[in-house]
Amino acid sequence: MPSLMHLGHADCPFRANFPSVHASVVKTARDYAKVGLRIQRSTAHALPDRSAGLPLNLVCHPTRQSMMRLRKNCMKPRLNTLTLGVALIVLAGCSSTSQPGRSTTLGENLTGSGFMEDVYPKMKDGQGDEALRLYRNPKYADKTAFAQYNKVLLDPIKLYGGPKSKLKDAPAGDTAAISQNFHKLVADQLGKDYKIVDQPGPDTLRISVAIVDAEAADSSMKAASYIPIPLGLPGAKAAAMQTMTHTTGKPPFSGQVTIEGKLADAQTGEVIAAEIDRRVGARKPIIGLFESSTYDSWSDVNEAGRYWAERLRNRLCERRGATNCVVATE
Repeated sequence: MPSLMHLGHADCPFRANFPSVHASVVKTARDYAKVGLRIQRSTAHALPDRSAGLPLNLVCHPTRQSMMRLRKNCMKPRLNTLTLGVALIVLAGCSSTSQPGRSTTLGENLTGSGFMEDVYPKMKDGQGDEALRLYRNPKYADKTAFAQYNKVLLDPIKLYGGPKSKLKDAPAGDTAAISQNFHKLVADQLGKDYKIVDQPGPDTLRISVAIVDAEAADSSMKAASYIPIPLGLPGAKAAAMQTMTHTTGKPPFSGQVTIEGKLADAQTGEVIAAEIDRRVGARKPIIGLFESSTYDSWSDVNEAGRYWAERLRNRLCERRGATNCVVATE
């Protein structure tokens, strides 16, 4: 049975289950830091309750009394208290990764790596939730023309780093595992709607994707950045981190990944669509201290792969005019 752990400021109590942390009471910023460090160590060392290695997923169970207190106290602006209860409520709507803003450094400076040299001149900036750069062949705007495809030929996901790519700095074993994981995610998603084949043929879409840039998160610094301001981050430092995020498009210490991909008719080779997109790790409230993914340096990159695989399935579903399309979850 998971231990019952009471977390929260005196004004903002709530209950949470942690499978590998002893029941305890956390009331101060220093207590939060101790628990965060203890959870970090549990990935390598067994805790006294011998339950290390179990998932560190946090499941919150606010009581009626705590919810009333949250409304009364936690919704007020407080610079000197830890309103973790509010952070946990917000967490339900937080994404694991996000696209950098189009006006930021990472959102604007997106040039091709050379993987799709023939398509770059035709590409334009995406809008809304579209990829940062994209191309759509007008010939396939008609859903009837697109609905003829019922099979998919998925090429192996390539690692294709350009001159400024950070791929060359990452361990080869890590990047190989990332590309293999991404390939499996895409195949699993498209296999729900299409027959996956290994040879070109009629009524077949050919999908070619390359990871052209990837950067691991600094997991130790990322975890430390979640320590509340009263303990570890003076206001000036927190403001500097916010400024950096708004300028570059990536929260400090988070990972990022960029892909290029194109969709073509497997028989004729005609390009139907192409995209260049980038995603970065998203900052979470203080609860990031208690999530095992915080301490996995490649979790942001792998989460981006999961999102792109789901989005590709959704886009193909919409293009063929289906009505049961599943929206990708960030």
